[in-house]
Amino acid sequence: MNEEAIKMLGKPGDAMEQEIMDYISAQSDEELEKRIIEKKLTVKACLESCFKKGKAFEVKRGKEGIAKVSEEQHWKWVREYFGITEDIKPAGKPLPVSVTPPKTSGAKSVIDFDDLL
Repeated sequence: MNEEAIKMLGKPGDAMEQEIMDYISAQSDEELEKRIIEKKLTVKACLESCFKKGKAFEVKRGKEGIAKVSEEQHWKWVREYFGITEDIKPAGKPLPVSVTPPKTSGAKSVIDFDDLL
Protein backbone atom coordinates (compact mmCIF):
# COMPACT_ATOMS: atom_id res chain seq x y z
CA MET A 1 0.00 0.00 0.00
CA ASN A 2 1.39 3.41 -0.87
CA GLU A 3 2.42 5.88 1.82
CA GLU A 4 -0.28 8.43 0.98
CA ALA A 5 -3.05 5.84 1.45
CA ILE A 6 -1.49 4.61 4.71
CA LYS A 7 -1.29 8.18 5.99
CA MET A 8 -4.95 8.79 5.06
CA LEU A 9 -6.08 5.61 6.85
CA GLY A 10 -4.49 6.97 10.03
CA LYS A 11 -2.63 5.29 12.85
CA PRO A 12 -4.75 2.59 14.51
CA GLY A 13 -5.73 3.64 18.03
CA ASP A 14 -6.64 0.18 19.32
CA ALA A 15 -6.67 -3.52 18.42
CA MET A 16 -9.94 -3.30 16.48
CA GLU A 17 -8.63 -0.49 14.31
CA GLN A 18 -5.38 -2.44 13.80
CA GLU A 19 -7.36 -5.47 12.55
CA ILE A 20 -9.18 -3.24 10.06
CA MET A 21 -5.85 -1.74 8.95
CA ASP A 22 -4.36 -5.23 8.51
CA TYR A 23 -7.39 -6.36 6.51
CA ILE A 24 -7.36 -3.29 4.27
CA SER A 25 -3.61 -3.61 3.72
CA ALA A 26 -4.12 -7.21 2.59
CA GLN A 27 -6.86 -6.08 0.17
CA SER A 28 -4.77 -3.24 -1.23
CA ASP A 29 -4.71 -2.47 -4.94
CA GLU A 30 -4.39 0.77 -6.91
CA GLU A 31 -8.17 1.26 -7.12
CA LEU A 32 -8.63 0.86 -3.35
CA GLU A 33 -5.71 3.18 -2.58
CA LYS A 34 -7.18 5.82 -4.92
CA ARG A 35 -10.60 5.48 -3.26
CA ILE A 36 -9.06 5.80 0.24
CA ILE A 37 -7.29 9.02 -0.74
CA GLU A 38 -10.11 10.60 -2.78
CA LYS A 39 -12.88 9.81 -0.27
CA LYS A 40 -10.62 10.41 2.76
CA LEU A 41 -11.43 7.02 4.26
CA THR A 42 -9.94 6.21 7.69
CA VAL A 43 -9.89 3.13 9.91
CA LYS A 44 -11.33 5.19 12.78
CA ALA A 45 -14.28 6.36 10.69
CA CYS A 46 -14.78 2.80 9.43
CA LEU A 47 -15.05 1.48 12.98
CA GLU A 48 -17.43 4.31 13.91
CA SER A 49 -19.56 3.41 10.88
CA CYS A 50 -19.71 -0.21 12.05
CA PHE A 51 -20.80 0.91 15.53
CA LYS A 52 -23.54 3.12 14.02
CA LYS A 53 -24.79 0.24 11.88
CA GLY A 54 -24.82 -2.00 14.95
CA LYS A 55 -26.89 0.54 16.88
CA ALA A 56 -29.28 1.02 13.96
CA PHE A 57 -29.66 -2.75 13.66
CA GLU A 58 -30.64 -2.96 17.34
CA VAL A 59 -33.14 -0.08 17.06
CA LYS A 60 -34.84 -1.88 14.18
CA ARG A 61 -35.36 -4.79 16.55
CA GLY A 62 -36.93 -2.42 19.09
CA LYS A 63 -34.07 -2.55 21.55
CA GLU A 64 -31.60 -0.04 22.97
CA GLY A 65 -27.82 -0.34 22.88
CA ILE A 66 -25.55 -1.95 20.36
CA ALA A 67 -26.36 -5.18 18.59
CA LYS A 68 -24.42 -8.39 18.81
CA VAL A 69 -23.28 -8.93 15.25
CA SER A 70 -21.37 -11.77 13.69
CA GLU A 71 -17.78 -11.31 12.56
CA GLU A 72 -19.04 -12.00 9.07
CA GLN A 73 -21.45 -9.05 9.31
CA HIS A 74 -18.76 -6.79 10.78
CA TRP A 75 -16.35 -7.52 7.90
CA LYS A 76 -19.18 -7.02 5.41
CA TRP A 77 -19.66 -3.51 6.84
CA VAL A 78 -15.90 -2.87 6.67
CA ARG A 79 -15.87 -3.92 3.00
CA GLU A 80 -18.91 -1.69 2.31
CA TYR A 81 -17.22 1.32 3.93
CA PHE A 82 -14.12 0.91 1.76
CA GLY A 83 -16.07 -0.10 -1.36
CA ILE A 84 -14.50 -3.55 -1.49
CA THR A 85 -16.31 -6.30 -3.33
CA GLU A 86 -15.88 -9.84 -2.06
CA ASP A 87 -14.17 -10.69 -5.35
CA ILE A 88 -11.00 -8.74 -4.44
CA LYS A 89 -8.25 -11.10 -3.40
CA PRO A 90 -5.46 -10.37 -0.89
CA ALA A 91 -2.51 -8.69 -2.58
CA GLY A 92 0.00 -11.46 -1.93
CA LYS A 93 -0.36 -11.21 1.85
CA PRO A 94 -2.39 -13.66 3.94
CA LEU A 95 -5.12 -12.18 6.11
CA PRO A 96 -4.25 -12.11 9.80
CA VAL A 97 -5.83 -15.02 11.66
CA SER A 98 -7.81 -12.58 13.79
CA VAL A 99 -9.67 -11.19 10.77
CA THR A 100 -10.22 -14.32 8.73
CA PRO A 101 -13.98 -14.79 8.38
CA PRO A 102 -15.20 -17.67 10.54
CA LYS A 103 -15.85 -21.05 8.97
CA THR A 104 -19.54 -21.71 8.88
CA SER A 105 -19.97 -24.75 11.08
CA GLY A 106 -23.51 -23.90 12.13
CA ALA A 107 -22.99 -21.51 15.06
CA LYS A 108 -21.76 -18.03 14.20
CA SER A 109 -19.22 -16.06 16.17
CA VAL A 110 -20.65 -12.92 17.68
CA ILE A 111 -19.04 -9.57 18.50
CA ASP A 112 -20.71 -7.92 21.50
CA PHE A 113 -19.88 -4.25 21.00
CA ASP A 114 -20.97 -3.52 24.60
CA ASP A 115 -18.00 -5.58 25.83
CA LEU A 116 -15.67 -3.44 23.71
CA LEU A 117 -16.66 -0.13 25.22
